[in-house]
Amino acid sequence: MCLVTPPSGHGCYKLNIVSANIHGFHTNVGELMHRFTLKNDANLVFVRETFLDDRVPATYARVKGYLTWIRKDCSTHDGGLAFCLSVAVLDMPIPMELEMILLKLVWGTALLQFLTDNMDCLLTTHQCENMIILGDLNPHGVQHAFDSLLEVFDLTNPVTFLTHRSSSTLDPVITDLTAHEVHCSSLGPVGSSDHIGILTRIFFKRPRDDISTRTLWQWDKAN
Repeated sequence: MCLVTPPSGHGCYKLNIVSANIHGFHTNVGELMHRFTLKNDANLVFVRETFLDDRVPATYARVKGYLTWIRKDCSTHDGGLAFCLSVAVLDMPIPMELEMILLKLVWGTALLQFLTDNMDCLLTTHQCENMIILGDLNPHGVQHAFDSLLEVFDLTNPVTFLTHRSSSTLDPVITDLTAHEVHCSSLGPVGSSDHIGILTRIFFKRPRDDISTRTLWQWDKAN
């Protein structure tokens, strides 16, 4: 959970997330950090298809101002995951209402269906009120399961631009946050990767007249 203190006089907090299918950590992490992460003052950085293994030191590619990468290595098919966060956020105030769950979502219908069936249980178990799911989901290949997840939980995808050099949108950001609270923009290609980096800005302030509700589908499992 990471937040940035707003300028004096503004009653909001902002979270900047840079995410990308990096398609090779060794090759593209330098450009990712120096061209995209530092330039946009990112608080969280998520990358996929790292293709690392346990022979790579834990401190590898650490950048000043950010903590050591937290990795789930896989040097073969799935490619692995990694994320890091800015050291500056450790001293920032965190609103009591903010909770976050981080999940690895492998491409295909099985885990999309798992989320559809179990998201309410996850949210109630961890006492979370909102969700944001980002990654290389390839929704065009699992469109029915993807659409079902969005419909059941009233989610939206604020990514309105192409995220792959094949003129496809393979990297959605799906959330139940409102249009007032989340905005996504393209960062361009990350080095030799064929995917486009995404900057997601989350603003933790609802307009005073904005009242929203969410149906708890698995209501029998709630506290």
